[in-house]
Amino acid sequence: MLLGLNALAVFVLFMSWMNGGGGGAAYDRGWQDCYNEVVGTSGDGGPVDEQAGIYAGGRTVTNIYPYDTSGKPLTGLQLFDQDGKPIDVAARPDCTSTVADPLPPTVADEDGIISEMCLDERTGEPVQPRIFYPWSNGAAQFYNVFPLPSRAQPDTALDPNAFANGGTDAPKIQEPPLATVPKVSLPGIAASSPSASPSVSPTDSPSASPSAPETP
Repeated sequence: MLLGLNALAVFVLFMSWMNGGGGGAAYDRGWQDCYNEVVGTSGDGGPVDEQAGIYAGGRTVTNIYPYDTSGKPLTGLQLFDQDGKPIDVAARPDCTSTVADPLPPTVADEDGIISEMCLDERTGEPVQPRIFYPWSNGAAQFYNVFPLPSRAQPDTALDPNAFANGGTDAPKIQEPPLATVPKVSLPGIAASSPSASPSVSPTDSPSASPSAPETP
């Protein structure tokens, strides 16, 4: 009997703490992350080792910007793993909106509903997501060719005619995060030289990319 009363008292104290603000969204996310780590699943319920895409530092990689040995950015590189399988990124909407590269505000649909899938972290206002488009060989689409072009648009569906007219709203390859990176080399190994590597397409942001510092 005494044990049951103690358990009830603990439960009442816990509920009082939750209702008093001790819980909340941050608590729920932390609890869920801990649970996922223990049981070996991700937020969507699937096993962590079976999730699509690439992860770095616990974050989903949405795009890759390759550079050559001279430190210059490259465009149109196909990546495969040790088994010859394509290294695909998870084609997820990007909600990152910055002062230098802001996402446009969300527009209401025909029913007057405004999607809040993406919120500007600075203002809290709903913004349009950035959608990544795959490369193509005419018959198939590929998410293992980098960098991926993208554009901000009201919905997440891929527009089959997005590149048809080559207009200003067509998906573009964003400016690389670094204009140049340090040169690299290995004794006895000759670096390949991509033939006529295409230049980066015009970007939405006019600001120049920073360069990675040279290592001593």
